[in-house]
Amino acid sequence: MMFMGTETHQDKWWNVDEQHKMNWNFVENHDPLAKQMMNLVAAANKLRLSFPSLTDDHAPVRFCHLDYQNRVLGFVRGSLLVVLNCSESQWEGRDYEVQTDSVNRKFKQVFNSQAAEFGGWEASWSSADRNLSSSVHARLPVNLPKWSVTVYERQE
Repeated sequence: MMFMGTETHQDKWWNVDEQHKMNWNFVENHDPLAKQMMNLVAAANKLRLSFPSLTDDHAPVRFCHLDYQNRVLGFVRGSLLVVLNCSESQWEGRDYEVQTDSVNRKFKQVFNSQAAEFGGWEASWSSADRNLSSSVHARLPVNLPKWSVTVYERQE
């Protein structure tokens, strides 16, 4: 969910009146946080436009992973597995297993909201350059950064 000003990392609510107008200094002065947020929004928009299921109002959403204790949620939409970690906890070394709807399938990570170019860290990727494999129990071992959205494309 995006709110007005999020894409340039505005520090407060803004409007068209003089007291609340947009602070363009964040963009014009190359503020690092504003740059990272603009990169994140651009990447999210590119992801959305690259996969028809993300713009199709009738594409089904199937929840496949519900981990209430750790506040992690996973769902499938089209060929994508989307994983939300809504907590301060994180798992590295591919120590977290996400339940998928696919047995023995290959997945490629295509988005990571905690990537370095968005202000996160490079080691937060499960694998940006090679496929991951789900198990015979349809579980996918991943790195799961805190407060993140990660997206994996199921390979045909």
